[in-house]
Amino acid sequence: MSYTTQCKHVLAHQDTKKRKSKEEKDREKKQRKKERRARIREVDVGDGTHAPSPESSPSHSTTSEDSNGLDSTISSPHQELAPTGLSDEAQMNVACDEFAEMAAQEQLQSSKAPTYSTLQPPYEGSKLMIKIGNTWITSKYDEYIHKAKRGPILRSYCKDRHDWDDDTMDLINWQLIDRVRRNQKWADLGCSMKVMHGWLPIMHNLGKYKTITQCPGCEAQDETFLHLYQCNHRLMKKARTDAIDQIHESRKGKSVNRQFMDVFT
Repeated sequence: MSYTTQCKHVLAHQDTKKRKSKEEKDREKKQRKKERRARIREVDVGDGTHAPSPESSPSHSTTSEDSNGLDSTISSPHQELAPTGLSDEAQMNVACDEFAEMAAQEQLQSSKAPTYSTLQPPYEGSKLMIKIGNTWITSKYDEYIHKAKRGPILRSYCKDRHDWDDDTMDLINWQLIDRVRRNQKWADLGCSMKVMHGWLPIMHNLGKYKTITQCPGCEAQDETFLHLYQCNHRLMKKARTDAIDQIHESRKGKSVNRQFMDVFT
């Protein structure tokens, strides 16, 4: 009786792939760094091709005999650009310095003007960049987009509201006003905005909807924003005095110019 025998290998623990030792891992890591450095150190030669890394070159110089029978060493164009004991970042820095020195020496020996081109945005490989007018925006996109959208509208409103021209608008330190208002609470923001642009509910403004514009504290027929600082009513005088005292109190402990504070007295 004939029969067929099949042999099949069953994987067991002896077939498990051996783990690499620490020495083997370090050796592979050094080899990868060496290959990476070789790619970094490629240099341009005269015909436009790339020379291999000095580490991969069999020799870095050749020896020849001159007419006097003396040995002279001829440097190879494949010269060492960076020491090998440094990190990749340090070697890149050294290589860039030596490339710059080589370029400077070539320029000093040449009578032609340099032909280097200045990088222009958008830069290759850069993140998102937005161009508003002639200005490239690389950060704070929401702030600049809002300013580009709303800025011209607000500028036109302020000019019409206060009868200002462009020169007057440019004299105002809007950056300083913005810095102060950033530290205010929401209620204070609304109040300061009304004071700045004359939106307080004084009788002059309410008279646009009603027929009465007279000051409720005196006989002045038109209670304007300026009249708030001139009204002779005792409560208005007390309110102005309290406001000035509060301003001077807030000055304590802060480097505020005394002459600036005297304007409010």
